[in-house]
Amino acid sequence: RPALKDNRLLYLLKELHHIDPEAFPFASAYLYRAFLEHSVVRQAEKRGHTRAANEKLHTTMLALYALLLADTGLVAKHGTALKNRLKPLQLAANQTNNHNNPEVLGAQVHGAVLPTRAGLVSCWDGLDFVWPLLCDGL
Repeated sequence: RPALKDNRLLYLLKELHHIDPEAFPFASAYLYRAFLEHSVVRQAEKRGHTRAANEKLHTTMLALYALLLADTGLVAKHGTALKNRLKPLQLAANQTNNHNNPEVLGAQVHGAVLPTRAGLVSCWDGLDFVWPLLCDGL
């Protein structure tokens, strides 16, 4: 569990940990989408990205991806492996069939796609390297 200072992220994460995605898949999908969006937006802003008024989440994800790739501390720590380790974030932003794509997650939240426990767990696990970076300093 990340050490979060942001109250919204703390509340979202707390509820995510306490909700049963088998019993409440739509609520789980909503909480997951909200946690992902809030952490991406906050981290991108923390790293200097200024969001446009109607900027879509996938655009913010790509901006954050570029900022993380350019982070000299991360480059020093991970070397050439950094680009591959961050690839799930880039794919989530670019691929409309990716389980972490904002449009796919939005379709789950709005009932167009039925979320499942297994699908939601794979969403979280797909960003296993990225989560600590998304939550860093928030």
